[in-house]
Amino acid sequence: MSALSACQADEIIDSGEDTVPSSDTFEDTVDSDTDPVVEDTDRGELVLNVPKSLYINYPAVPLTYTFTKPEYAELVTFTTSNPILKVENGKIWAEGTIDSNKLIRVTAKSENFEVTARVTVSAYQGSVASGASLNLENQIVNRQNQLTMKSGGDLQGGVLFVGDSFFNPDNWWTNFYSEYAGKKAFTVGISSTTTEDWQIISERLVYPYSPKAVVIHCGTNDIFDDGDNAATVSASLKTLFETYHQRMPQAKIYWFSIEPRVNKSFDVPKEVNDTIKSYANGKDWLVYIDSASWCFNSNGTVNSAFFKDGVHPQNSSYAKYRQALVNAGVTYANLDPNKQTLIPDITRQKSQAVGNSATKISYRGKDIVTEYVISGTFTVTDIANNGHAEFQFNSYENRFLLWDSDNNRKIGVGWAQKGATTVRETGNELFNVGDTIQWKLLFTSKNAYLYINGKLKAVYYNVISPVHLVISTEGMTAKYTNIVVKTKAADPSEYSAALAAVASYESQTGTTTRVVRV
Repeated sequence: MSALSACQADEIIDSGEDTVPSSDTFEDTVDSDTDPVVEDTDRGELVLNVPKSLYINYPAVPLTYTFTKPEYAELVTFTTSNPILKVENGKIWAEGTIDSNKLIRVTAKSENFEVTARVTVSAYQGSVASGASLNLENQIVNRQNQLTMKSGGDLQGGVLFVGDSFFNPDNWWTNFYSEYAGKKAFTVGISSTTTEDWQIISERLVYPYSPKAVVIHCGTNDIFDDGDNAATVSASLKTLFETYHQRMPQAKIYWFSIEPRVNKSFDVPKEVNDTIKSYANGKDWLVYIDSASWCFNSNGTVNSAFFKDGVHPQNSSYAKYRQALVNAGVTYANLDPNKQTLIPDITRQKSQAVGNSATKISYRGKDIVTEYVISGTFTVTDIANNGHAEFQFNSYENRFLLWDSDNNRKIGVGWAQKGATTVRETGNELFNVGDTIQWKLLFTSKNAYLYINGKLKAVYYNVISPVHLVISTEGMTAKYTNIVVKTKAADPSEYSAALAAVASYESQTGTTTRVVRV
């Protein structure tokens, strides 16, 4: 077999054949008076089979190789041109963070063979009809962290709510976790997602949790946002249901029909609903729930009072969804509150704004609001202009900040106080980009105290209407780690010890909201 030129080898790789013949010819020159002896052994080829593309942080998929002449098979090792791409035990996957698509070489090499293929690695972000990104990578991580906090890792065998904004606990079904407090009911709903999105992101947000029941609200965005026709949406939903049933045969599936929208045609949703109702008939693993019927007046017009904004249910309307599931036979196991103490690490990227997949902290199944101590470590590895981290109590107007407002890569404590000027850290920088600090936040019945590296740095007196603790960043590549929460209700001794350290501040009278640097 004649040897290939470098140009020919590249042509084979780029064509997608991913096959390079072995180097099978060599010359051994004995001396100038002896003709060269050539051994021509046809060893065949090493053929490498890899996927042409992978989504980062999704499960590993098979990687295979074959020798066209098995009698010349050899031990093969693998290398990649970028460490985010991994090959091990016959599997290939990508993990980490990327800011753009990456074309990465995979090389399989043995004593006499070498073949290289290329894999495109990208982040699956999803998009709306206009093409704007849904930033699904960040939202998936946010939901995973939320599930960990709400469940304490006790997710197996629960009831999992899946789908679009109707099941989004941050913006629409905001009392989901209070209504299901103490129960193994969890939601991974993400606004603006479609049936196609869930075919992909279920690999990370559904299948790993082995639910006993899956409750789905999906299809409305396929119609009203993407403009898909009834046949397309019905086919997509059937594929999703059948994939779920195949991958999770233990799980019963409940699908809420597609509700009308105020001042929008209901023709396509009605056709999809009728199709899926007929499809579900006779399937003991799939239950159709006619939620659309709740949204009409007796004269056939859409009941706008059902909706918050013409699209999503009022908070009070969600009672119908809960009751319909009870009527359909859904039951919920109790959570073990002793397991609901795990707070996952929070990883943030420089491209993220504070409102992009911010983390609301919960402990023992409840959002922490007052009378708690939370601590951990914080590391910033890169920063953009105006980079900052936040500990938010009810809005952007009430929060502590770790801030680089001067853009000098030095970070200190600032804050935002409603009705007052936001206070920057200028002249009070405490650490640099690249440092790891210890932080602690004590929230009493009325005041908040921020510690950095064991020292009290700021006191926020009379915080206005606290409703949660949200941790986030903007313009920072950063990570919160080793997060520990203690509350007065669950951990009275730890809380009392923290409270005793600020007794002189707590004794100050008055109800004026103010923040002071210590």
